Parts: sequence; structure tokens; C-alpha cells
Amino acid sequence: MKRFPTLPLWFCLMGLVASCDVPPQSAYVINGLEIYHGDLLFSIEEPSGDGLSDAIANVTEGIDGKQVVHVGIVCEQYGRMMVLEATPSHGVWLTPIDNFFEEAEYDEDGNPCVLVGRLCDTLGLGASVERAKQYIGLPYDTLYIPDERQIYCSELVQLSYRRPDGTPIFKTRPMSFTDNSGNIAPYWKKLYAERGIRVPEGAPGTNPGDLSRDSLVLRILKP
Repeated sequence: MKRFPTLPLWFCLMGLVASCDVPPQSAYVINGLEIYHGDLLFSIEEPSGDGLSDAIANVTEGIDGKQVVHVGIVCEQYGRMMVLEATPSHGVWLTPIDNFFEEAEYDEDGNPCVLVGRLCDTLGLGASVERAKQYIGLPYDTLYIPDERQIYCSELVQLSYRRPDGTPIFKTRPMSFTDNSGNIAPYWKKLYAERGIRVPEGAPGTNPGDLSRDSLVLRILKP
């Protein structure tokens, strides 16, 4: 999923806990702030009319009401910083973090429209990122139906990020495809009708907006 227009850059400034399985590592620095292996990058946008991004934003809620429409995992790989993400055009893949930020839209102050989230407790983080790598090559799940044969962006995070005992860090929630009117949004009605299946209203799932608001797990703060 692409990255998007004119909202401010927010950063997670929460330090790593002392008991942590993530080895010392280099940071990706942007605007004087450091991003590390295992951090999450959230793309945000303002309404632009129609399309998949607006359809997601219209039925979900991001932190502070922001339209959070995509999430990727920062991953140190091949001796450089990458982003592991699931997108409609590539499926689950690795892209250089420089490319991720180059493709982001920037606000009038020159800040990329990306939120940075860091887990409050990083115990098990290294294993979570390695688990996420196992999904590389799978196609993007355009129907957002829970299974592990096709993966959408926040599903990749939810499936991969686990505590050392194996329990998920991010919980699934009943999915909703209803807009502010309380009805199934037209985009989703059309999408599922064309596939000949019912809208999976209430099925367990996740979305990047919900992840960004999970203050029990993540801290996303203004610098």
C-alpha cells in the first residue's frame, strides 16, 4: 500500500527495556531521531476521495483520529535497514528503509507522514521479526480474510509479534466494514460482491489504525 500526504511525523521515544533479546544495533536516523530493528512504521493520509486507502481509513480509527492506513516492520537485513511489509503490488517483501521514506509524502515542514512505534517491552522482539520474515513471498490478502496463505499489512504484524511464551502481543478484534452511517461502506460492498462472498463483518482481524492506538503495547509520541 502506498504512503501518503500531509500530516506531521510522530516518533516513539520509549527506550528499550534492560531485559531484551535484541542485540546492539545501528539506527536509521531521520530528522535527528533514531529508528531501530523491530520498530513499526505507520503510514498516514488525509482523505483524497476514493480507493483502497480511503476505504480502509473510512472504517478504522488511528491514533488521535489520524487516518492510519499501512504498517511495516523495521528489519536489519543484508547489513542495512529494511522495511518488511505486505503491499497489494508486492505481497510480503523487504524494501530498503530509504525507499520507504522516499515514497512517503511530506508535510509543509518537510516531515514524512509516518508514525514510528516502539514496543514498550522488547523481550522476544528479535524472534518476532524473524517470524515475520517467514512470510516473505506470500501474496497480499485483498479480501482481509484470516488465514496464513495470503497476508495483509497489519495481519503480518499481528501474526509475527509474540511474547516468549508464544502468546500474541497484538490481539485480533472483530473487523468492521461500516462507515459513519452505520452501513457497510460502498467500496467493501462492491469488492465482496464482485468476488461472490459476503462481507466478513465481525470476523477476527486487525488493522493498522487499531495497532497504532494500542497504548498497552506501543508508545507513539510527539518529539
